[in-house]
Amino acid sequence: MRRNFILLLLLLSLLVLVSSYTYAESRAIYIGDLIELKIAKSNLSQAEIRDAFKDFEIDSLEKADSGYKIAIRSFKAGKKIVKLGDQELKIQVASTLDETKRKDIFEGDLKAKEAKRMSPLYKLLVVMVAIIALLSFLRLRKIFGNRGRKELSVYSQFRTKVEEVSLEDENYFVLLTLAFKDYLEQTFNRKIVGKTSSEIIAEINYIPQIDDYLNRIKEWLNFVDICKYRGKKASLEEKKDKREELIRIVDLIEASKEGVNYV
Repeated sequence: MRRNFILLLLLLSLLVLVSSYTYAESRAIYIGDLIELKIAKSNLSQAEIRDAFKDFEIDSLEKADSGYKIAIRSFKAGKKIVKLGDQELKIQVASTLDETKRKDIFEGDLKAKEAKRMSPLYKLLVVMVAIIALLSFLRLRKIFGNRGRKELSVYSQFRTKVEEVSLEDENYFVLLTLAFKDYLEQTFNRKIVGKTSSEIIAEINYIPQIDDYLNRIKEWLNFVDICKYRGKKASLEEKKDKREELIRIVDLIEASKEGVNYV
């Protein structure tokens, strides 16, 4: 958790840095500015290109090795959309009169300015936002998933754990035993987790509600210990049977403990 938080903090810091740099790097296009564009190789003719830029004053249009070069101006503020074949170019023209308060005469800026394009830093910014969103989603899903599990009853938690264990898992009986230990510890307020099978039996030996099922629990634990520590290979059918037997034992304990306080 701590490592994920630090990583998220670093990503956020880099995000702020990149966004600040990108913002500082952006440049507005104003009324009267000369805009030079390069049009990559396409099947468009000069006439079609002129028609696409009909909302602009075209200063020049010439053939280039990589397509065409065009220089344009606009004397009207607003967002303009230029369609070049299947491509779409959006150009936002701002008005200096709306942004600048001056009493002297304006002089036109004759220096060429290129239309805004998505810079590599902006692309990086988009990727960073996506990564942060993904990490946040995974973290929230884990938090709410754990919270939902904690809200389940002890019995429901036990059933969920044993039913999630795959029959192919090499730690199959280890996981079943751990689920059973958790159930006993939470249900009867006894220290069970971390103890051996003989220590578990000694711990629960004096719980009245388990007395009738103590021998079944012993037999189940003995079989599991043989599989865990003596290398016995249980078949899939045996694994299924032992899981069902454990569930039956817990069901019987649940039925017998109703209305009894074990604190």
